[in-house]
Amino acid sequence: MRIYVHCEEPTIEIIIKNVFKNLLPDTVEFEFTVKSKPALINGLENSLEFYGSKWSYDKDFRVIIISDSDGQDCKDIKSILETKAQKFNLPTSTNPDPITDQFAILNLVIVEELESWFIGDIEALVKSYPKMPKSLHKQKGFRGFDKIKKPKEQLDQKLISIGYFKHYVRRNELAETLTPHMNPDSNQSASFQYFRRRLTDLVRADL
Repeated sequence: MRIYVHCEEPTIEIIIKNVFKNLLPDTVEFEFTVKSKPALINGLENSLEFYGSKWSYDKDFRVIIISDSDGQDCKDIKSILETKAQKFNLPTSTNPDPITDQFAILNLVIVEELESWFIGDIEALVKSYPKMPKSLHKQKGFRGFDKIKKPKEQLDQKLISIGYFKHYVRRNELAETLTPHMNPDSNQSASFQYFRRRLTDLVRADL
């Protein structure tokens, strides 16, 4: 099976390859398209038109569309994504095929920002950056994982303040350093666990 991933964060590719790939069959292959949120949302229809045509004769693929909420209402963003899929007769995980129960599209809106997934694994953060306090999740600004306001900004400021980066955090470096230590079973981010379940369900349904 080939899974096409459309996302706005290049670190998604690193996370999937380093954290989730080992949970999936070897036959699963990924193809990534990374764009800014406006380009991601506005440019989807060209891709969905292709997938809609392909779905009519080949169902050995799936599409995952991942967007940060960035403070917007998650339901509004997901509604836009669902409407675009329906325009090209593509069943989604929310609205699967009524006869076969299959779906081609998994729309995922990450609560706030992707960094909530990193903060959800305190042990991985401490292993990757030993100066990181083990009690980080109890500190002001870091409580609640998916409820954290501006998690990217909060995590960046912490990493800079304890000396791992000087002026800005290099996102790919952060992901490459952190993800090998991440444990999917213990991650406290509900958004992370939801994505994990839907990804494994998506693949399992095709076996």
